[in-house]
Amino acid sequence: MSIVEETEKGKVTEYVAPPLGKRFIQGLAPSKVGALYVLIAAVIVFCFTGAPTFAHVSSFQGILNNNALGLIAALAVILPLAAGVFDLSQASTMSLTGLVVGYFNANHHMGFWPSVIIAMVFAILAGLVNILVVVVFKIDSFIGTLATGSIILALGFMVSSGQAILDSSFANLGNGELWGLVYPCFFGVGIAIVVWYIFEHTAFGRQIYATGFNARAAKLAGVKTAKLQAVTLMIGALVAGFAGLILLCQQGQATAGNAAGYQLTSFAAVFLGATQFKSGRFNAQGTILAILLLGVGTTGLTMSNAPQWTPQAFTGLVLIVSLAATGLKGRKVSFARKPQVSEESHMENTEIEVQK
Repeated sequence: MSIVEETEKGKVTEYVAPPLGKRFIQGLAPSKVGALYVLIAAVIVFCFTGAPTFAHVSSFQGILNNNALGLIAALAVILPLAAGVFDLSQASTMSLTGLVVGYFNANHHMGFWPSVIIAMVFAILAGLVNILVVVVFKIDSFIGTLATGSIILALGFMVSSGQAILDSSFANLGNGELWGLVYPCFFGVGIAIVVWYIFEHTAFGRQIYATGFNARAAKLAGVKTAKLQAVTLMIGALVAGFAGLILLCQQGQATAGNAAGYQLTSFAAVFLGATQFKSGRFNAQGTILAILLLGVGTTGLTMSNAPQWTPQAFTGLVLIVSLAATGLKGRKVSFARKPQVSEESHMENTEIEVQK
């Protein structure tokens, strides 16, 4: 693969891309996928120091199965984060949609799929509330979605009257297996492929990155940043709603707040993933790697009879380290930039990048 470029002085230069094998090796450099080597080291350590059954194939299948829903939940926040907005209402939306399906299907016998449609309408309403607060009213997304999450959670308590709603009608959707892996594993990978394609092969994905890096410059370059953030919030709400449906199918019951445990894991995975493959950019492949690392760590600690609090501490520590690494890389990039860059020049560069 070669690219012919013409310089300002009229000289024509040809850039020849390195061979595929060399690019593959460069892509596996520790500076790009450090979490992969940490994951390998963790597997080795737990195989020798953890429970005897950790090295079995069934254990690794269990890790994938137990963290499939965590991957879907993480992918619900990746697009808004890439666009520069937090969505802290994700876990509340998950809980609400599960409660709505159970309420209409189990309590009012409307049928599973009509109940799912109604639940996704509720997810859309949750997305619209976030858009109203964050995009229209321009309230800081961290505070705004934290508030909307409380409102959505209160709605879930109202629907369920504070009681668990039992519904195991479609347990197979959440627990059915193919090749030893539950169906949510394939759902998660499918959503991740869509997210990867959006980021890597669409103008929409490049506009998301541009907005997340510098919304003002992106807006000057012609990107409709407000509309774009609204779209990512809506997509995030729909994915969170789907995750809530899977949670109901897996557990056979829904309660207000039963998805709260997925919020920390989601943000830890997405921020850790931003330090992998595409340094400083939220990406689907990095998120998958991060979910695997978190899954191996928490499962290994549990099977090693570590204290009950260690898996949560491990997840929190991973989030802190990933945030620190992301910030450090961001500072290195800013120090490497030329000191004298005008706003017009930065806007022109952004416009070229967005339109590629």
